[in-house]
Amino acid sequence: MISERLKSKATFGFLLVCALAVLVFLEFLAFVCWLLLGFLGANDIYAGLLNVESWFFYASSSLAPLFTSLLMFSWIPILTFSSFLKGRFKQSLNPKAAFPDKFSIFKRLPLERAVKPTPLDRHCGLIAVFSLLSILLTTTYPYLPALNPSGKFVGVDIPFYEKALVELGGLGSFQDVVSAAFVHYQDRPLSILLLFSMWRLTWLSPLEAAQFSPVILGLTLVLSTFLFARLLRFNMFSASLTMLFTSFSFHVTVGMYGGFVANWVAVIFLYGFWGFTFAALKKGAWSCLAPTVALQGLLFFSHANTWAMCMGVVLVLLLLFLLERISRGGDGFKCQMLFTILFCGVLLNTVRNSLLNVSLGKVEAAEVAKAGISLENLQMFWHILNVSLFSYKGTSFMNPPLLALAFIGSLTISFNDDTASKIFKAFIIASTFPFVLGDQVIQTRILYNLPLQILALIGLYTLQAAVKFCFEREEAAKLNKLLFLLVVFVNLNYALRCSFNLTATNFFPG
Repeated sequence: MISERLKSKATFGFLLVCALAVLVFLEFLAFVCWLLLGFLGANDIYAGLLNVESWFFYASSSLAPLFTSLLMFSWIPILTFSSFLKGRFKQSLNPKAAFPDKFSIFKRLPLERAVKPTPLDRHCGLIAVFSLLSILLTTTYPYLPALNPSGKFVGVDIPFYEKALVELGGLGSFQDVVSAAFVHYQDRPLSILLLFSMWRLTWLSPLEAAQFSPVILGLTLVLSTFLFARLLRFNMFSASLTMLFTSFSFHVTVGMYGGFVANWVAVIFLYGFWGFTFAALKKGAWSCLAPTVALQGLLFFSHANTWAMCMGVVLVLLLLFLLERISRGGDGFKCQMLFTILFCGVLLNTVRNSLLNVSLGKVEAAEVAKAGISLENLQMFWHILNVSLFSYKGTSFMNPPLLALAFIGSLTISFNDDTASKIFKAFIIASTFPFVLGDQVIQTRILYNLPLQILALIGLYTLQAAVKFCFEREEAAKLNKLLFLLVVFVNLNYALRCSFNLTATNFFPG
């Protein structure tokens, strides 16, 4: 009986290896075809293969809303189950009941793999270079002559930023430019000034500076994500993988479609802010407060709405640590630090409003919430979510594999109570209710600001840990390598597909 089970397991493993190998080969060929399409133009020889690969990808599209919903609500059942697992269930264990012990080990494996040093660290340089090349390819792909011979711009908000640069360029001194940016673009003056500086320091026209800004923003975001991961104490290999996952994340594909220059800049500062916040909480050091508050200020003046969402996450994180202190006792430093960060945020907003002679209670995100959040949206939640994923922003949010991995990663995070896990849990908890009550604008901005690529990496680690539990060592090693390659090539093809679709979109017809 046991030998038959082992034989069946070995057969299933072999078939799974073969299936994954075929899929990886298909995705790799599709990636090569996207490259040929971009540099050589359309050709019937590889058009068919691209259509087949796209069909496989979109075949899972109906699952995207489900995975997104599960991601947003992942923390609710976990709170109850975790309490059950730690309480009465553990008390009734007998020596033969090994499942809880195995589960306790299993739930820690993905995060331990992300943190503990590994021999794979020696490959981090290669992965980092590949990630930067991936960003360069994705952000310049829509402007390749074979796809876009006229060089037309892509990105909804690009004309807005071009107009802003032209208006600021007509002013006299740089002091006048700074003053105008803070007065006329109150929710994003720093982003405007950074874009203005890039324009003035290059030979580009205002339009070219705006339309090619994703190249610089993409490269900077990848480096910012690496810094964030390292501050979270990820090992070099995992930190370099966060760079790779960022290169094909929503921040790039959706950012290019929407021309989200200010939001993109804000996400870069957002990761720095949370990296130093984690360092402050982990070390218990007030010395980390200065860079944290400085990055909060940069975030605030880059994109006020992203800053407001960040403050909501800080508030939720503060509540989580307060609940932990009430139930378990312990040091109150974390609560004091988070309260200080919140206070600095409120003070910063008050000073800004006072200096600019606007209403002292003004918060841009509150104005957006009034227009986009309502109880009526709850009744149409599924419809709005489908609009957000399938039609809003040119379907760039429609990436079921990434959303599925992010959901799995959110489950893993929910079962762990370390400081890094609490930060990611706070992100999801703070997003749940506005996401459910929001329209497609609110939903897509929330998805854009969430660090889904890091959750997806944790999700991949979770799947690979499950494979190790279910298969023998050699078989598990093959399956995990193939699984990794499949995830990477599927998402690289997704990013290039999104970039290609930009060339077929007439953003401002004539």
